[in-house]
Amino acid sequence: YKALKVKVNSYVANYLDHGYSMSNQPARKIEELMKLILAEYPNIASKYHDGWPISDFIHLRVKYTSSHIAGQHSVRQGRDYPKNIKKALVGIDPFLLAWF
Repeated sequence: YKALKVKVNSYVANYLDHGYSMSNQPARKIEELMKLILAEYPNIASKYHDGWPISDFIHLRVKYTSSHIAGQHSVRQGRDYPKNIKKALVGIDPFLLAWF
C-alpha cells in the first residue's frame, strides 16, 4: 500500500500539472498514467476492478496539490516534470496494456 502510494505521488508530480484540478487534467494523460502504474503493479488490476485504488490515489493527490496551489501554498512539481507518458509506455509489453 505505502509503496504504491509513494509511486503514484511521484508519477503525479512528474507527469501531471499541479496547477490543474482532476477535472481539468487532460483525460488522456490520466488514462496513460493509469496504464503506466498498472503495468508496474499488475496485481492491482487483477485484484480490483479497473485498478480503482490507483485511480483513487491519483485523484486524491491531484486534489491535494491543486487545492494547495489554489490557496497560494507551494507544492513542488516533480524534479523531472513534465515527463512524457507516451515515451514511458513504449517500453511496456502491449499485452499488459491491453488489460487496461
